[in-house]
Amino acid sequence: WEPILKATFPLDAEAVRMIALPVLNRVVAIPFASDGSRLKVAITNPQGVRGLDELRLATRLSVEFYVTAKSDVLTELRRLSRQAEAMNASIADEIAGVEDEEDVDDLEADDGISDAPLVRLVNSIILQAAEDGASDVHFEPQEEALVVRFRVDGVLAEVQRIPRRMAPGVTTRLKVLAKLDIAERRKPQD
Repeated sequence: WEPILKATFPLDAEAVRMIALPVLNRVVAIPFASDGSRLKVAITNPQGVRGLDELRLATRLSVEFYVTAKSDVLTELRRLSRQAEAMNASIADEIAGVEDEEDVDDLEADDGISDAPLVRLVNSIILQAAEDGASDVHFEPQEEALVVRFRVDGVLAEVQRIPRRMAPGVTTRLKVLAKLDIAERRKPQD
């Protein structure tokens, strides 16, 4: 077994999608690279034969295993779970046909665990930023989407794109969290 180096993170997004997240959480493993015929998977327990077999069966590619620290894998799995939750919230919003004028009562929930999809989306972005050690979080409105960027170690990297129609709700939620006037849209606020 070769130890996987910390430098291999961030992961290859295509490789990560090749095995379902519930399987990865159960086995505590994470795919980090693929060349089209082989899938490289970081594992934490090389003696867990059942888990290794489950990973082999979960993909059609041949699998190469690399041993790494459990904390690194768990950190990446938590980040992926938050991203999946955020995407599910966006999709649920789209399916439900939530209008841009989201119910303000839902957006003003201060409990931090509200079920409103936009609240969960913003909360998951903030939690991801904290766990990634981001010093800044940028929400940048673009023509087609609201782009979310994190500054980590001085580097600004895009982490997510939120559909443009959800931008007013996300902005309102951020204003509520910052205790800003949600009705003021023309003047900058601190």
